[in-house]
Amino acid sequence: MTDASPNPEPSPPKKDPFINNRHTGGTKGRRGPSRLLRDLRHVYTKDETEDRTRAQATLRKIYKEDPAGFMDRLQRAEADHRRLASKAVTSDSTSKNGDSAESDLGTARCIELCEKLLATEGWKTS
Repeated sequence: MTDASPNPEPSPPKKDPFINNRHTGGTKGRRGPSRLLRDLRHVYTKDETEDRTRAQATLRKIYKEDPAGFMDRLQRAEADHRRLASKAVTSDSTSKNGDSAESDLGTARCIELCEKLLATEGWKTS
């Protein structure tokens, strides 16, 4: 006879990649903000008592001494982030032959049907 109990112990739960903000994968084509941008945002939105790094303390000093210069840095970092993020999305949506990944046969057929429908109703499509 075996020692198999009627209610075996459940196996340990699988590790959840979202616990402790350790997301693994799923960010295809997306880049997170740079460390500098995260620190700039932190200094701009949080109280000084919440500063945790030397970079945040240094940026806090700049923010107090030269607010206009700090805002210029923040604005440039935000613009760079938006530019890089849009470039990443654009490069992911373009296939190797240069065609957009969204322009598949189904999309082309839907566009064709919509144009026919609009034409029957008297709308110009071009």
